[in-house]
Amino acid sequence: MTFATTLRFSLFGTAMSAALGLIGCSNTTDTAATTDTSAAADSDKPAKTLAITQIVEHPSLDAMRRGIIDELADNAMLKAKI
Repeated sequence: MTFATTLRFSLFGTAMSAALGLIGCSNTTDTAATTDTSAAADSDKPAKTLAITQIVEHPSLDAMRRGIIDELADNAMLKAKI
């Protein structure tokens, strides 16, 4: 196999990987249609648990942890204070 053929296969494989990656990450749900029924459906779903692991103390890590907790509380996703 020549260098040019190998290069073509490599570029083709890279292009296909990128295309399939973008297709796999696309959002195909219609959020406008599901917004009205989401409030009623949320009461039927079991509660989710989120764990934040912080193995060292550092001011920037502490701020990030506090920011996550504050955002969850602001969006009414946090039911218990930590």
